[in-house]
Amino acid sequence: MIPVIPSISINDVTVTEPVNYQEQFSESQDRPFVIATFTVTLSAVTTEDVTVNFTTADGTAISGGFGVGNNDYGSTSGTLTIPAGSTTGTIEVHVFGDNVTEISEQYVVNLSAPVNAVITDGQGIGTILDNDLPTISLITVDPTAVEPNDGSEVYGDAGDSAEYQVVMTNASTFDTIVVVTLSAGTTGNPIELPADVSAFQYFDGANWVNVPSNGEVTIAAGDTTLDLRVNPAADEVYEGIETFDVNLTSAVSNSVPLAITDSQQAGTIADEGGNTGDLPVFNINDVQVTEGVDGTITFTVTKTGATELASSVNYSVNTDTALTPGDYSALDALSGTLNFDAGETSKTITLNVTDDLVQELTENFTVNLATPVNATISDTQGIGTILDNDIPDFPAGLAYSIAGGGHTGAFLYGMTWLQVLHSKLVK
Repeated sequence: MIPVIPSISINDVTVTEPVNYQEQFSESQDRPFVIATFTVTLSAVTTEDVTVNFTTADGTAISGGFGVGNNDYGSTSGTLTIPAGSTTGTIEVHVFGDNVTEISEQYVVNLSAPVNAVITDGQGIGTILDNDLPTISLITVDPTAVEPNDGSEVYGDAGDSAEYQVVMTNASTFDTIVVVTLSAGTTGNPIELPADVSAFQYFDGANWVNVPSNGEVTIAAGDTTLDLRVNPAADEVYEGIETFDVNLTSAVSNSVPLAITDSQQAGTIADEGGNTGDLPVFNINDVQVTEGVDGTITFTVTKTGATELASSVNYSVNTDTALTPGDYSALDALSGTLNFDAGETSKTITLNVTDDLVQELTENFTVNLATPVNATISDTQGIGTILDNDIPDFPAGLAYSIAGGGHTGAFLYGMTWLQVLHSKLVK
């Protein structure tokens, strides 16, 4: 019978490096390790022992002996014997821990010079997964920034900046390069860049420094945090509550991309003075008309101050000595809301003036402003004055008498109708 010649193959093995407690050992002592076990397999049972030589070779992983530098695994070589009747044998490789942030690394175990067998797969790939890779995230410290009253305030001292922090779960033995950016908010009233922000900065350990245009900032080896802040720009324009986003777009240490667990945080910018400092102001004027001459009376509501937002104010017409509809009546509604677009500066309220034949004194009514939105009110009341046109003057030198209520009075030279009326009423 012709003996069966089996074929030999070796598998690939992946292990995670152990936690490195090297500081607990002297240079001559062994380092912590895990064992990567490669299995060499025969395709068939044989009646004779099978031998094969093996040796390790570096790939991206670097070999060495126990206690030798920062080697990744222990090199090994020898001859593996698979006894007759068996189909497998094992080769052990020691994989060491370190404190280096690195990508997954590889080495190989090569087979050669088989006896009583042939090699069909003569190389096993060993992969070492790093256990030192930190994850990184962006967190919020204080999401609210407030515009300064002018350019003289020092940010941070006055608490005007919004503050954020990039945080690593553990330190890397290499510098970590992060990319951070500032963008207009995706909700609410987004900021305008660069007009609404005077600076986007990071703290370098001694000073606040502007984030460069490419967004790259370094977290030094051994550090785990990076402080960021957003400084709003001072202006005289009312913008309301504006929104922005701080973004962490990438992080790399020793050419190894780090996993980002939280990449974006939101923030807001309020106008100075608790978001009221730049509010536009509503005012209403006083108006005087003459009955019979002016058919209408028009009040003007003005808005002063720059704003990027629409504004509104409620108004109501209120009687005083002038009554409706006897003295005035609605042309525009007697109450309502005036809506101003951002660029509009004035609106009018117009009423009809009633021309009657009644001799009467000068009369007044008011138009009151209330409940402003995205604005405030400086002058809340406009006074409307209606002068009467039904009071003639008597020609001088004539005498008149007037009776009423059982009284008779004579009125002579130079008296006006107002004097006559007054004389009648007081008698």
